Amino acid sequence: MLVYDVFVLMFDALDAMYDEAPNEVLGNYLSGLNPFWFDDEGSADPAEYEEFKEAFLEMFTEKEPMPEEAYDFCKNYLKSKAPKEVNDAFNKIDKDDWIYSAENDEA
Repeated sequence: MLVYDVFVLMFDALDAMYDEAPNEVLGNYLSGLNPFWFDDEGSADPAEYEEFKEAFLEMFTEKEPMPEEAYDFCKNYLKSKAPKEVNDAFNKIDKDDWIYSAENDEA
């Protein structure tokens, strides 16, 4: 999985959690992450994607991660960077559902 693909998958998963249980903190966080705001790879707040990309490339210097590794990376990344409400939402995302989504998006 490429860095931008993982970033979009993380955004989509969190956005789905927001749709299930709207939360102001999560909504505000998603507005900065939004990868569809501009035509190029990035996020509505460019610093959000750049920070994610830097951490991703540091972690996966030699290879593209498998979907389960990308899930674990996102979980740890958000734990260190995001508000509690965002972490709570991500913790409700089933890892098997994440893997299924990742594999189907790549197909």
